Amino acid sequence: MAAQNEGVERDFRIISLDYSRYFIEIDDQTRGELLLMHVPIKVFEKPSPPGTQSDVPQFRVLTQSVVSFVNYGRRGSWQGASPGELKFVDVTRYVVHETEHAPWNEIQVLGRPEGFIIRLRVLLTKLEMAESAYNQFGDPIFRVGWQLILSVHKPSGISADLR
Repeated sequence: MAAQNEGVERDFRIISLDYSRYFIEIDDQTRGELLLMHVPIKVFEKPSPPGTQSDVPQFRVLTQSVVSFVNYGRRGSWQGASPGELKFVDVTRYVVHETEHAPWNEIQVLGRPEGFIIRLRVLLTKLEMAESAYNQFGDPIFRVGWQLILSVHKPSGISADLR
């Protein structure tokens, strides 16, 4: 049962789901592709604020973040440092924006109201790399900031009376 302020939980199906991809080239030895995705876990239809009327309901989507890095550069050796010992530096400027691929992922809300499409897009906003530290696979350790953009589309043929 959802908390009262969450709204009504709705079933959904995934129409399309793909990574947002960003090519990173810090130097000849530190380069690769950063992959970001938000996998939808739950969808809630939120009640409209008092005094508003819309033929498109408000939705809240709970997601699980997935971050991966495909290393095209050299591999380092893992030192087993704890997260508190790591020093991060901003490397956002090394993202090659011409290679950016940030698709719209789509889910369809099932039940009543039926057919609404929720579109999700993940955009990289900040990228930090740990200095001289690598994970157990020898890849650089990154800390990622992103923005999740959400839009709702009403399919044709749905009336304004949603209840």
